[in-house]
Amino acid sequence: MDFSLDSLRRADVETAINAVKQNGLLIQHLPPELRDNANVVNAAFKQNHQALAYVGPKGIIGAIEIRSPLFKNYCDPLYPCIDPKLWSDKEFVIQGVSKNGTLLLYASDVLKEDPEVALVAIRNTHSAYHHVSEELTSNLDFLYSALSQNERVIQCVKDELVNERDFILAAVKVNPEVVKFIPPLFYDDQEIMSIATTTAWRLLHIKVSDRLKNNRDFAFLMVKFHPNSIFSVSSTLRNEKKIVLSIVKENGLLLQGVNERFKSDPEVVGTAINNVIGAFQYAAYTLRGSRDFVQNIAIPKSAYALKYLSEELKNNEIILRLAVLKDPAAFEYAGEKARTKLSNDKTLFMTLIAKDWKAIEYASAELQDAFKFHEDTVREATTINPWMLLSAAETIQDKLMSDSELMNTVIKQHPWAAQLERLIKEKIDQRSK
Repeated sequence: MDFSLDSLRRADVETAINAVKQNGLLIQHLPPELRDNANVVNAAFKQNHQALAYVGPKGIIGAIEIRSPLFKNYCDPLYPCIDPKLWSDKEFVIQGVSKNGTLLLYASDVLKEDPEVALVAIRNTHSAYHHVSEELTSNLDFLYSALSQNERVIQCVKDELVNERDFILAAVKVNPEVVKFIPPLFYDDQEIMSIATTTAWRLLHIKVSDRLKNNRDFAFLMVKFHPNSIFSVSSTLRNEKKIVLSIVKENGLLLQGVNERFKSDPEVVGTAINNVIGAFQYAAYTLRGSRDFVQNIAIPKSAYALKYLSEELKNNEIILRLAVLKDPAAFEYAGEKARTKLSNDKTLFMTLIAKDWKAIEYASAELQDAFKFHEDTVREATTINPWMLLSAAETIQDKLMSDSELMNTVIKQHPWAAQLERLIKEKIDQRSK
């Protein structure tokens, strides 16, 4: 397909790409905005490297962004073809190395000595450190700055420095993730590994020496910052109550993995369910069947503790009453016997609807009918929670809405009920039409 100069000047992106795929140099005839389009630039360069002579910095940066995932840490033929003057342009170089740090290789010597440029490149890839000026790499302060940006820089540091304890200690303080790449000789260094616990705990079960895994102070520090690391410490220390309390306080579900004797320890289990009630499922059956523990610790923490109780306690009316008063949804986990008894307790539901009128859905069918069709029951319920009138039968609604004494009392007790009254009146009017 032939492309006239006029068609190129009026081209859209698709047309431009098709044109430069045939002849990359045609990019020079495209409108400025298309010469800055990354996809057009990329297509033109692939056809003819000399096309870059007609592309501005914006277009080149766009092409770099597209290509860098493919050429990261490798030499892309695009880069050497870029106008040498651009490699002395700090703004251009910073944009480039932020996409692919290895582009620092092509930057001018002046920019390779610029800490700002170097750190942007290193943040993108640690291998950019190899292209930093010798003046910067010999500066310890700069090295620590580089490590703060990318812990893998330590892999580029000379062996004699990497094997110095003072350097490794300082490096880990700057960036605890450096511990991933330190020499094995420091795996037994409590100070260094303790600093690493703040972020790099996932590696500690591999990196930490057996001696440190058996060190009480170190183990406690590990589980304090990262409860999951309990499985990295020695079995002896996992049996210490202080350490177990520390982990379940931060993550109650880890109760699942502790020694069986702690699963029946009221203090340990209480601490765990204080973090998350789901931890109660991992408690020993003796505790889940302990009326005293359930009444005084588990249910006051969450009504959903009922879900994990022994069948005997799920059918205990006192415990069920305590749970549903905290949250009526606890009826879902009740034993059949206790649920049958309490779901028919009118006095209990009068108390529950005071908090949430929807609690009536947990009442027995017989009791729900009473709250819907029995005038005296609906009257009493309405004074407790006016929303109950909304769920009553239409005939009951009509009758009670006409009772001005009742409605005045309800609105006086619950000022917001005036809005509900209007809503029900509208419904009555609609029925009468």
